[in-house]
Amino acid sequence: MTGAVILAAGSSQRMGSQGKKELLQLQGRPVIYHSVKAFIDSELFDTLLITCPEGGIEQIRQALSDFSGLYYTQGGKTRQQSVYQSLQFLKEYLNPQDVIFIHDGARPWINKKLIKKIYQTQQKNEAVIPVEPSTQAMKIIDAQGKIITHLKRQETWAAQTPQAFRFDKILWAHDLAIHSDIDFIDDSEVWSTFIGDVWTVEGNPENKKITYQGDL
Repeated sequence: MTGAVILAAGSSQRMGSQGKKELLQLQGRPVIYHSVKAFIDSELFDTLLITCPEGGIEQIRQALSDFSGLYYTQGGKTRQQSVYQSLQFLKEYLNPQDVIFIHDGARPWINKKLIKKIYQTQQKNEAVIPVEPSTQAMKIIDAQGKIITHLKRQETWAAQTPQAFRFDKILWAHDLAIHSDIDFIDDSEVWSTFIGDVWTVEGNPENKKITYQGDL
């Protein structure tokens, strides 16, 4: 079996007065509608779980009313907490060796071709994420704004979602992560820290995440 968590529990603070980004209109549909549709169109998934903000399940459910068979759960205060709670929820539906995809609901331009490429690679490697090459000069800076390191552009890549993992192992890793003092940037970092290697496939430049008003 194959499952997916689509995250839509964030506060969307950086969108300003626009409101919750997953519910904004894009080509006549809510942003999250496009994210979910790509997963359904891939015909790979037995279980699709949507994380929702506190008190927002019905609003998200209404935005996805065209689809049947979806599961909904309330997310946590952080992305990491939302993923952890979602994985706990899915223990009832997935087997240990099953595949779980974790995707940002605010990435509406994901397509079934990339989803299938990630799935095929995950069958050979237990943890796989899509990445795209950096197009800008990347720097590491300190708290005062001074550059510490000039990174080589050809060695830096931007991580995207969905990220795919063997279910029981990412569940175990997130259980360790939630009880640690580390603020993990994404699920691949959780896997790398507690389990091991993460493999990559070339992502899609169009698979962008909506963060600011201008992204729409």
